[in-house]
Amino acid sequence: MFPLRAGASGCWKNIVSIKDDLMGKNVNLHILFSKEVGKGNLTSFWYEVWTGPMTFKDKYPRLFALESRKLCSVEERCQKRDGNFLFSWDWKRNLNSVIEVEELNNCCREIATSGLGSTCDTLTWKGCPSGSFSVSSLRSIWVSQSFPTHNYVHFWNNLIPIKINFFGWRAALNRLPAKTELAKRGVTLPSAICGTCGTAEESVFHLLWDCNWVKQVWILVQLWCDLDLSNVTSIESLQNSTHSLLKSPMQIKVTNAVILSTLWMIWKDRNERNFNNNGSSPEKLLDDIKAISFTWIKSRGKGISVNWGSWCIFPFVVP
Repeated sequence: MFPLRAGASGCWKNIVSIKDDLMGKNVNLHILFSKEVGKGNLTSFWYEVWTGPMTFKDKYPRLFALESRKLCSVEERCQKRDGNFLFSWDWKRNLNSVIEVEELNNCCREIATSGLGSTCDTLTWKGCPSGSFSVSSLRSIWVSQSFPTHNYVHFWNNLIPIKINFFGWRAALNRLPAKTELAKRGVTLPSAICGTCGTAEESVFHLLWDCNWVKQVWILVQLWCDLDLSNVTSIESLQNSTHSLLKSPMQIKVTNAVILSTLWMIWKDRNERNFNNNGSSPEKLLDDIKAISFTWIKSRGKGISVNWGSWCIFPFVVP
C-alpha cells in the first residue's frame, strides 16, 4: 500500500514511516485503508489488503514463496469474464505438497467472493463514514486505541479462581489473542480462519460462542442448566445474562461460575486442538465443564451444599 525504495529520503519517507509509529499504538493503516477492487489493475495481488483482513503474502506464505513476480497486480493473476474467474499463475515450480495445494484452493475460493469487476480500483478509508481520509479521523482512532474506555463492569466471582475471573474480563473486552485480534496488532499469521470450524475468521466472539462446534457445547450447557441464552450478542452480554435470567443472588453466582468455566474450557480445548491437534467432543467437554465447575464451587463456596450426583443432573439446587 505504501511502495517506497529502501534508500529513499525526504518528506515522503518520513510520512510513510509514520505507519510504524502508529502500529505501536495498535493503529494498523493496512487494515484501516481498504482497496475497493474493480478489475484489479492498480492493486498489488500479494502486498495489499484487497479482500479479507490480511495481505495474501501473509495469509498464503507458501504460495508467495513460489511466486515468480511478487509485484504482480490482481488483474495479472485473476480476471472475471462472463461470471467465471480465470486464473493466471506464474510459479517458480509446480505445487508438490498438500499444504501448497490447500493454500491455492483457499486462495481461489476467497478470490471468488471478492467481487472483481470492470471498474477502476479505489482506495477507501474505513476511519470515517464518507470513506475519505482525514487527519482528524486518524487522530480519533489513535486516541481511542491509546486511551480506550469501556462501560463494561465485570462481575468478580469468588466461586472461581482469580485467573478465570481475569480470563472472563479479558474475553468481554476482546483482549484475548484470537487470530483477528493478533492481525489487528500486526502479527503475521498463516491464516485468520478459525482452526476449529474452518468457515469464518477467528474473533474472540466467534471462538468462544459463534463457532459451529462451540455452539454444540453451549446447547449442551443450556440443556444441563435449563438456561435460555438465545439473546447473546457478545461475550459481555453472555456473562451479564445471569442477572436477567435469575433472581437468587447465590444462583446468579453459581450460573456465572458455570458460564465462566465453560468459556475457560472452550478456550483450553481450542488451544489443545490448534497446537496439539487433540480436541475433545462436545459431550466430553461438557463432562469436563461439570467436573471443574463442581470442584471450584464445592471448595470455594461457603454455605453451598451440593453433591456430585445432583450437580450432574441440575447444578442450581442451591440456597
